[in-house]
Amino acid sequence: MAPSRSFPKHLLRPFSSTVLPLVSGFAALTAFLSTLAPSISWAHGSSDSGELATAAYYLGVAHPTGYPLYVLLGWLFTRLPVGTVAYRLNLLSACAAALTVVLLTLVLLELLRHRPPFQGSLAAAGAPLLLAFSPMFWSQAVVTEVYALNALFVALLLFALAKASAEWPHRALAPAGLGLGLANHVTIVLMLPSLLLGLAPRFRAGAPTARTALGLLAIGVGVGTALYLLLPLRSAAAPPYASWGDLRTPADLAAHVTGSTYRDALFSLPLEAVLLKLPVVARLLLDQFGWAGYLLIVMGCWSMFQERRLFSAAWCLAALLYLLFALEYAVLDSQLYLMPFFLLLAVPAGFGIASLAALAPARAGSMPRWAPFASALPVVALVLLSLVGNWARMDMSQNWGAYNYSRDTLDTLPEKSLVFTREDRNTFSLWYVQYVEGYRPDVAIVDARLLSWPWYRRNLARTYPDLAVPQSNEVVIDYVTPMVAANRAVRPLFFTYADPRFPSEGEGTLRRVTGK
Repeated sequence: MAPSRSFPKHLLRPFSSTVLPLVSGFAALTAFLSTLAPSISWAHGSSDSGELATAAYYLGVAHPTGYPLYVLLGWLFTRLPVGTVAYRLNLLSACAAALTVVLLTLVLLELLRHRPPFQGSLAAAGAPLLLAFSPMFWSQAVVTEVYALNALFVALLLFALAKASAEWPHRALAPAGLGLGLANHVTIVLMLPSLLLGLAPRFRAGAPTARTALGLLAIGVGVGTALYLLLPLRSAAAPPYASWGDLRTPADLAAHVTGSTYRDALFSLPLEAVLLKLPVVARLLLDQFGWAGYLLIVMGCWSMFQERRLFSAAWCLAALLYLLFALEYAVLDSQLYLMPFFLLLAVPAGFGIASLAALAPARAGSMPRWAPFASALPVVALVLLSLVGNWARMDMSQNWGAYNYSRDTLDTLPEKSLVFTREDRNTFSLWYVQYVEGYRPDVAIVDARLLSWPWYRRNLARTYPDLAVPQSNEVVIDYVTPMVAANRAVRPLFFTYADPRFPSEGEGTLRRVTGK
């Protein structure tokens, strides 16, 4: 019986380890850039984009938990001479997402290096691109948000786990990923138990090795924590409209960094509510990868646990923690916290693709040299279907809705108007156009929800010196009424929402207060 043929290993192996990650990343980046939002957006859970863009542009302080690394990188990207300021931050998301694809390719090449080169290469290209063109991942690659950068550090820690037995410089991957990731999004700590489990062989190697591993992780956490010290420094230096919160004391800083405002939403859902969210997660999973991708994940889980048991245990722990966090976190955008979970699923999807590719040679004793590529056709078709099928709903290249709303609203307002808002999308998009682009600085924009915070009232007084802003050390439930009374004689008053306490005229999102 003639031996089976496959693509020459001596040609494919160097290509896989060097060129393939770059090709995968470039393919993903091309799609992201082609569908990138031109400015701020409300789509895909990005109603925070105006506020994040304002904080990044002035190197200020974003809403809790502050995201100092994102703001710092965003500040650098806003200095690029291309597009609008918001476009440059969307570009940051696209680059972070593309680098995530590169790292996932490297992860799968490392985990599948014991397999024939063609199998590993097909899996390492197919699974990351399948993730790249999935709706949730793609959606965060084209708007201003922190989730694409968070995905990058999750992928970096996966690479650290895949290289757990390697020497320098790979030993620095885990502390670097954990520390920098912590300075972007604190949920990266959900990877820490997996890191400790994946690094268990080093602990068994003896006390010096264990101390080194734990010491490096501690240094990484220390670096990430230190970056949060930028927040009080920038809070004092940045313009008041680019600085969220009161960070004058260590207690204030700790409350901001730990997201105390959202603490009540954490692990607050009863078991019945969590169980009701499971079908939603199942539908989202199918929306990301389809039935074919789901079957690849199931098939790949079996292969992964058979071939990489320690990594699989660490992977399983991380996936479980991210899933539980997303299920228990009772906020409007909790679905976006499933993004790391879906990213993790790309790894067993890669093993499933490799197992699928392994079926072709097993069926023939003699086959032409091109035959192994036949097994790639279903994978290529699956990736292309995801790309083409999701393109229209992910294409943000002509999405000017949030920006046009803000410009049109400010154009409508008379000189020195006072406009009250109470939704993120309205407030933050108006902030961006006024504070970043300098448009209509005569208009005072006030978010009624934030008036209860003393830091916000102080910042308003500094931002609009001629605006009457009530200040009180007592607990006051309603600040809108006294603010309307203090300003109605000198400023035209508007609301972007209906407030029955004040007679108004107008329809849509802008109502003018009438009467005296």
